[in-house]
Amino acid sequence: LRKLHADTGDEILKNPLLNLWFSYVEKLKQDPNELLYMKLKTQVGDAGFVKALVAARRDLSAQGLFDALRKAQLNNWVRAGSSVDDIYNLLKLNKEGDKIFESPMFGTWTSYAMKLDKANADELLFSVMKKHYSAESLENMIIQAKDRVTTKNIASKLEEELWRNQGKTADDVFDILKLEKKGDGIFEDPALSTWISYVNKLNKHKETPEKFAVISELEEHFQRMDLARMLYDAKREAKTRDVKQLVSDLQDEQFEKWMAEDLNPIIIGVLVESTDRKHPSNLGVTLDYHDFVSARTKSE
Repeated sequence: LRKLHADTGDEILKNPLLNLWFSYVEKLKQDPNELLYMKLKTQVGDAGFVKALVAARRDLSAQGLFDALRKAQLNNWVRAGSSVDDIYNLLKLNKEGDKIFESPMFGTWTSYAMKLDKANADELLFSVMKKHYSAESLENMIIQAKDRVTTKNIASKLEEELWRNQGKTADDVFDILKLEKKGDGIFEDPALSTWISYVNKLNKHKETPEKFAVISELEEHFQRMDLARMLYDAKREAKTRDVKQLVSDLQDEQFEKWMAEDLNPIIIGVLVESTDRKHPSNLGVTLDYHDFVSARTKSE
């Protein structure tokens, strides 16, 4: 144990005696993660602790310790009342320039934002980043970060927040993502999920959010009954489970909207026939809606 305490940084995290020390501390009814974090923080600071964690990640993950030690650090910051801005500076991310997404500190900073407000972590991060980078620089950095597996998801969320700060509408982003050129193949395009996410983000920030925001926006681009036929066909022809689920969710939202508008299956049957009498999917749309209404009526 004396040898363990003599180590510093990633040396202590890779020490084979670490598990033994954890067991000993737990028997003393103390939190070994908290004690180890405080020891390393004293030796190398918070940034040094993150570097040590990353350097020893493989060894720590194998022992189930990586997440626990990171949690100890995040909890300490929460107790101290640290803001996302505070931690940005503490981890010296302000020194990273346009390489911030490549920094080993970035993942910890992102985790802290999620701990403070998981639903709006991207907005917390962006509120800090926009103080240090121009919109053009952020756009270029985000494009590069979307190409890396480790930063793809958060970069996509930051891109949406960048669009929102630039005042981009749902229609603007529909055009940016070139979805108007996809036709019936729109539901197979991964960009549609990005657009849906952005529509929901914009809707969340409205004074009175709309219940059917996504389907209402889609109906601005495709005539209502054309969209219904497209969804029916796409659900039957979906190439992956994820696409089928996406289309099913959109169809459910459209059907819920119809029910809210007091459109019964008979009316829908008339409307779908009147817009394209010979379309082979007309009956399928009507029957799907009939089944949907029946299921909802029974559940009520």
